[in-house]
Amino acid sequence: MCLLDNLLILNLMTRHLFTVLFFCCAFISFSHAQHPTVHASNLTANQISCHDAVLTWTNGNGSDRVVWVSENSPLSSTPIDGRSYNGHPHFGTGMQVDNNAYCVLNGKGNSVQITGLKTGHVYYVYVFEYNMNSGAFLYLSTGGYAQINFTTERIIAQFTTNQVTQCLTGNEYTQMNSSIGPLGDKLQYKWTIPGVGTDTSKDVSYSYTTGGLFSVKLEVTSQSGCKASTTKIDTVVIPYNVEFHLDPTYHSAADTLRCTTSLDSFKLSNTSTVPGSPSYGPWDRSWYSWTTNIGAQAASKDFAFGTTQKGIIRVQLIITRQVNHNGVYCPDTAVRTYRISAPFNPGDVKVDTISSTLSNNEFRFTQSSQNLASHTWNFGDGKTSNMNSVLHSYSMAGSYQANIIGTDTNGCSDTIAIPIRVVDDNASIKLVRKSDIIIAPNPTTNTITLLGDEVSTSSYRIYDLTGKEFLTNVLKQTREINVSTLPSGIYILDFEGYAPIRFTKM
Repeated sequence: MCLLDNLLILNLMTRHLFTVLFFCCAFISFSHAQHPTVHASNLTANQISCHDAVLTWTNGNGSDRVVWVSENSPLSSTPIDGRSYNGHPHFGTGMQVDNNAYCVLNGKGNSVQITGLKTGHVYYVYVFEYNMNSGAFLYLSTGGYAQINFTTERIIAQFTTNQVTQCLTGNEYTQMNSSIGPLGDKLQYKWTIPGVGTDTSKDVSYSYTTGGLFSVKLEVTSQSGCKASTTKIDTVVIPYNVEFHLDPTYHSAADTLRCTTSLDSFKLSNTSTVPGSPSYGPWDRSWYSWTTNIGAQAASKDFAFGTTQKGIIRVQLIITRQVNHNGVYCPDTAVRTYRISAPFNPGDVKVDTISSTLSNNEFRFTQSSQNLASHTWNFGDGKTSNMNSVLHSYSMAGSYQANIIGTDTNGCSDTIAIPIRVVDDNASIKLVRKSDIIIAPNPTTNTITLLGDEVSTSSYRIYDLTGKEFLTNVLKQTREINVSTLPSGIYILDFEGYAPIRFTKM
C-alpha cells in the first residue's frame, strides 16, 4: 500500500512538472517571435486593363503580408516595425504609405484584384512579409522583397473632322477615327450624332437637315472592357434670309420699271432676316456686300446710288454670316433687276439753228432715238409732224416753244423743248453761232465752268428738258456758274450768242 501510494504521487508530480515546463517554453517562444526570413516570390500582374489588374505571388514564411502599390514612381520607404497598415483593393482607399502610394492588401492571401487605376499609368507593386506578436508587427523589409511594375492599358478616344463649321446647304461631315488602344487589341466604336442617330463603324459620314450646334460623341471600348470617350461640336450655319426692296418712302414698291429723263436715284432697304435659332455666340454677325452691273457698290446695311445710265440695272446683295473667329462663312444672295427707260438719250434731238430771220427761216428738226415706239413734233405754231427729220418754216416773226413728245417701247414718255426765235428782216439781231463752248465738269455736283476763248460776261439762262426755267444771270468773270441748288437731272445752258449746251447735275 505504501509503495503503491508513493508511485502514484510520483507520477502526478511528473505530469505537473511536464505541463509547467511546456507552458514556460511556449511562453518564452511566443514572447520572442522573429522577423520572417523568406520573402514572397513569383509576383506577377495579370488581367491588366485600363483601371484594374490582378496581382498574384508565392507567399514567404511570414504569418501575413502587406502589398503596397505606388503610382508613376517607385517607393521611397518600406514598412516600419510595430505599425499596422490597413489595406483596401481600390487604389487610393487604403492607408497612404508614401507619396501617391497606398496599401491594397493586409492579410494572409496570395492574390488581390486592385481597382481604381488610371489608364496608361505605371504602377510599382511591393509585397512585404511580416510576423505579429501581441500587436507588434515585424516586417521583412530588407533587400530582396518581391517587386514588379506594370502599365495599365492606354486607350484614347479621338477623331478629326473634315470641316467643323459648314453651311446648312450642302453640309457633309466626315469623322476620321484615330483612337488609340492596346497593341493588337481590336477596339469597338459607338458614335452618337444628334439628329442623325448612332453608328458602330470606325469612321462615319453624315449630313444634317437643320442648323445648330451638335455635340458628336465617340465611345471606344477595348476587348478587356476598357472605355474612353470624347466629344466635338459640329457647327451647322443657317444663313440669313436675304431680301431687299426699294425704300417705300422714296419709291413705289413695284417700281421695277423706272421712266426717267435724267439722273435716277435708288434707295434700297435691306429687309433681310436672321433665323430665330440657333445663336452661334458672340461671333455671330453679318457682313454686307452690294454690287451693281454699273459699278456702284457698298458694304453698308442699306444702299443708295444714282445713275444716268439707261437699260437694265442689276442689283445684288450678299450677306455673309460669320459664326466664329476663324473667318467668314455661309453667304446668301438676293438679286433684283430694274429697267431704267427713257425715250431719248442725250444728243438724240437736234435742230440745226434756233434763230433766223423771217425771210430765210427754215429749221431742220431731227430725232435719232432708237428707243421710240412713237413721237410727235410740236413746232409751237400749231403745226405737228411724226417724221424723224423734218424741215419747218414759220410764217410770222416771234419766239416759239417747239418740242418733241416721245414714247419708248417700255411705255415711258418724255418731252424735250427747243426755244426758237424768228425775227423781222429789218430788226437788229445777233444770230446764234454754233457752240464752241465747253462745260466742265460735266456731269457736275456744285459748279460748272465755261471754257472757250470767246466766252464773255454775257447773260445766260438754265432750263430743263421740259422748258422750265431754273436760273438766269450774267456770267461772272470767273466763268463759273453755281448749280448746287438744282435738283439732279439733265439741263440746258442757253448762253447768249451760242447754241444751247446740255449738262448733267448729279
